[in-house]
Amino acid sequence: MKKFSFYSVPVAAILCAALFFSCSSDNNSSPQLTNDTFTDTRDNKPYKWVKIGTQIWMAENLNYNANGSKCGTNESKPNYNDAILSNTNTTFCDTYGRLYDWTTAMAGVCPTGWHIPSKAEWIALMKFVNPSQECPLIIGNLGGCYKVGAELKAVSGWYDGGNGTDAHGFTALPGGYGFSEGNFYGVGESGHWWSDFEIDANTANFWVITYDSESFGWAYSNGNKSNLYSVRCLKN
Repeated sequence: MKKFSFYSVPVAAILCAALFFSCSSDNNSSPQLTNDTFTDTRDNKPYKWVKIGTQIWMAENLNYNANGSKCGTNESKPNYNDAILSNTNTTFCDTYGRLYDWTTAMAGVCPTGWHIPSKAEWIALMKFVNPSQECPLIIGNLGGCYKVGAELKAVSGWYDGGNGTDAHGFTALPGGYGFSEGNFYGVGESGHWWSDFEIDANTANFWVITYDSESFGWAYSNGNKSNLYSVRCLKN
């Protein structure tokens, strides 16, 4: 596994350091909710869900094959040490879900009755998990909550002992992230999820956990709407 590159992920690096220092549209059919799973009737994929506080979250990343979505791989790109994105090799998608740019994520990618969380809804999750912590801790264009990441991470799958307790059943996994030119990074080391909060025409808010931090934070980097991140849908 490739060592986590702070050079290639300046936002994640800054977030981790800062928090430690401070301590195309798709037609949707209605999903079928049954106990702790539901079926996305667009492709008959089942998903786990979990109630955390007053919110109902998908307990795994979305894996709907929308136009423009991609899967991470462990295939090397010619002349590069890093991996590439793929639409045919779906092995990583089976575990981590698919990766979406912001426009695709916002074009109705969640099943009917579910949506991309707002920044405020992500913050509500953070505050429920750690009500004693002032959230978000704001440092420039970064923010987050200390120790929340540890409680939301899965108990296995994170690099170098960075697993969590999964105390609330959110089961956050490190699905990595991609860039529009096809490069893919960070599987096993970081998870990135979109919110619906738009900074400007080219930039949007996302949330990130890294293997070497107990924090769960939000960030944005200029022009990042073309980046590919994971999606967690929240029930309406």
